[in-house]
Amino acid sequence: MNKIMSEEEQKKNDAIAVYTMIRNSLDEIEFSYDADDDELVIRTSVTGDDVPMPITINVDADMQIIYIVSPFPVNVPDELKDNIAVALSELNNHIVAGNFDLDYDEGIIFYRITNFFTKSIISEEVFVEMIFLILSYVDKYNDRFLLAFKKDLSVTELIDFLREENKNE
Repeated sequence: MNKIMSEEEQKKNDAIAVYTMIRNSLDEIEFSYDADDDELVIRTSVTGDDVPMPITINVDADMQIIYIVSPFPVNVPDELKDNIAVALSELNNHIVAGNFDLDYDEGIIFYRITNFFTKSIISEEVFVEMIFLILSYVDKYNDRFLLAFKKDLSVTELIDFLREENKNE
């Protein structure tokens, strides 16, 4: 007799399959990482041109989503939080996949990208593209954020300063 799987069991099995694919993908591209198989969470770090870029990859069985986040390693000074929040909002208008966010209370900028896997399969290629996309944006803007923290810029000047990076591509 065939056992009919509950929706919750199916979601968990799908999440485990995606999590396994992620681990296999990271192994394939030779990334070192720490994995929490019970929580379906993977932590890794890559050093870009200047600063380390920590990455946390969460596979949420209930929501059927991959959630990848990379926090900026330096907190935003309190006096700059308002300007940075506005500038990030403007910067996000020009980003097609993923976005920068600011945890205002903690002063942490992070880049986040998500992808649903509800009743679908995410290929290793799509996952690897997500990882390299997050790394490219974080590496591209880390220097700009660090420099912006050292300057006394108005919101408009800060937005122009961050946009300047886009002109150099």
